[in-house]
Amino acid sequence: MKKTTFALCAVAVLFAYSLISCRGGKKGNIEYVAHDTSSQKVDAPKAIDIYIDASGSMKGYVDGVTGTFKTNIPDLTVNPTNKASFSMPEDSVRCFTINNKKIISHDTRAFCNNIRDKSIFNGASTELHNMFDVVANNVISNCNHVAIIVSDCILSFPHSDIVKNSETNIQNIGVLESNVTRSMTRLVNANLSVAIVQYKSDFNGNYYYSYRDTPLASAKGNILSDRPYYLIIIGKKSKIDAIFNKNVLPDGYSGVYMYNTESAQPVAHVIRAQKSGAVSKVKDNIPSIKVQQRGPAAYFYVGIEDFPIASYLEPLDMIMKSPNSKQNIISSVEPVNYNDVNNDKNIGKDKVRASYFYRVTLKSGEELKNISDATDELIFTHKTLDAKTSEIIDDNVEDANLLAGKTFMFSHLISAIEKAYLGAESAVAKVAISIKKEEK
Repeated sequence: MKKTTFALCAVAVLFAYSLISCRGGKKGNIEYVAHDTSSQKVDAPKAIDIYIDASGSMKGYVDGVTGTFKTNIPDLTVNPTNKASFSMPEDSVRCFTINNKKIISHDTRAFCNNIRDKSIFNGASTELHNMFDVVANNVISNCNHVAIIVSDCILSFPHSDIVKNSETNIQNIGVLESNVTRSMTRLVNANLSVAIVQYKSDFNGNYYYSYRDTPLASAKGNILSDRPYYLIIIGKKSKIDAIFNKNVLPDGYSGVYMYNTESAQPVAHVIRAQKSGAVSKVKDNIPSIKVQQRGPAAYFYVGIEDFPIASYLEPLDMIMKSPNSKQNIISSVEPVNYNDVNNDKNIGKDKVRASYFYRVTLKSGEELKNISDATDELIFTHKTLDAKTSEIIDDNVEDANLLAGKTFMFSHLISAIEKAYLGAESAVAKVAISIKKEEK
């Protein structure tokens, strides 16, 4: 009798195991892995070429002020050579002044000394697109270099044009914007990235010229606070990321605008949900969807593995909390936690390791039937500064305090770059999503 009972129990256990195996939901394993902030790829540039805008108004950052400029820019020539950074040979950090299309090479030590004594800032008003064109040529020819332009980033026509029409910088700002877009498009076509890093410094108001290219009376004799200047970094994305990761840049920047032709493509896993019967199976990360089935829209989970990013994007966890999609086939995407997925998984024998989990809900079956392109993307973006908060449109002001933290027509410069990089800052990461429609 006891043997019979034991045999029946054994059969029951085997049956239960077989049933679980057929359902597939209990045998798979999901493991949560926390993001590793120390995991950063470093693709060091062969050389770093530093170009300082040599226009006369740049003297305001160094003449009679403490500021950050005359410390930060010399530090920029030293940091890459430190063994804790790239340990680059001293002669691989090269220094130039640039005024429109004219470039002058400088010995590094003399360059730093001449910043402090302001003797290198004697050029005419700089047209940014001319400066960008010259530097773009050099980076495209030396694609393993990174170029850093140091400028106040003011959009302006030459003085001779302003003499003819004192309002031309405002009336014809669209022309300047288009010129910058044209220059930046050359970088896009060469698969190069651009980062604009904003710093702020005290500034000698004696050198402040309004959009009419005349000294501003309200600024003269005053030290202006929080005057922006920018490091415009041009090169391959991986090498620009390394500039941030290895502490090449001086501390204290107040914002970064980053434009890439590419984004991270982290490894992702599509996970079938037990409670979504409209998903019949997942094969090769592609879920099959019963579009004829009535009831709630199909959903599944996506687990995304950890991936390295540039240090200025940290904390990555914040970026990954705000997923978007192209909304081609996806109705909504929301972050969920490990337990949500683990309690609703149906993954057979698969083993999934991921740092970020999302519930992806598709459009209704009726809608999916009429969509020919059964693909979408999960998109993760970094929220940067609003360029308009750093802009003044009419800087011919009676109160110089209104100039604090402002650059003339700065949002137009950012808009020009965005146009070149197809309308917006590129995503930090993208995950491709495809489905297979089962219409029978």
